[in-house]
Amino acid sequence: MKLVVSLHDVHPSSLAAVAQQRAELRARGVRRFSLLVVPRWHGRESVESDAQFVKAITGWQEEGDEVILHGWTHSCTGMKERAGDWFWTRLYTSREAEFHLANPYETRIRITTGRDLFDRLNWRTVGFVAPAWLMAPHTVPILQELGFAYTVTRQHVIPLAATAQPITSTSLCYSTRSPWRRTASRLWNPSLARQLRQAPLLRISLHPGDVMYPTVWHQVCRLTEHALQAGRVAQTYRDCATSQPGIHPLTTDAPRAA
Repeated sequence: MKLVVSLHDVHPSSLAAVAQQRAELRARGVRRFSLLVVPRWHGRESVESDAQFVKAITGWQEEGDEVILHGWTHSCTGMKERAGDWFWTRLYTSREAEFHLANPYETRIRITTGRDLFDRLNWRTVGFVAPAWLMAPHTVPILQELGFAYTVTRQHVIPLAATAQPITSTSLCYSTRSPWRRTASRLWNPSLARQLRQAPLLRISLHPGDVMYPTVWHQVCRLTEHALQAGRVAQTYRDCATSQPGIHPLTTDAPRAA
């Protein structure tokens, strides 16, 4: 059985919190992480302009972690909204539904620009995860055209090879923006973990703010330890997405569409 621990919203300002999460979970036995890196956090932070950040991510990649493209800015501020989008932009997220709102042209530009940046930094990425897992219907076909190996939603890992099937696994995830959200998360996630006890894949998706709340972080550590003690092996999303019968890992290095 597998365990994927993904660290979301990785950018220069979150480096200290992400490093703490990674160190504490490594001490508990997690040896590989999926790092969801945002190239231009809210349009302000440029990952390549921070040498310490680049060094850290490069080093973690060399230790076996996977670098994943996590949107472009992780923000939909200034983007055109349609009727009904308020739920996704104001309630479900705090104006972070970037790829829910992006049109096909914007989607392609943001993804290709982000991947080209990662290539220049030698962060070879084959996966894309949209902020808040929200994607417009045109996003997956564009990812397939661009040669990505997989994408991920809250409920599924989606290999993009024509012969592959989605892997069903609802992710454990915490919302810490308010006290009631933190309480609800601490009630919901242990219940979900019990439901997934025999599932082939357990996913734990973490955000930098999770480590700031002791009751939340204690539960994260406890659930992670229980998963490892139950025999789960920590892998990356890339491992999971390319391990189905008939899908060879080298397909992730196929020529890319421009």
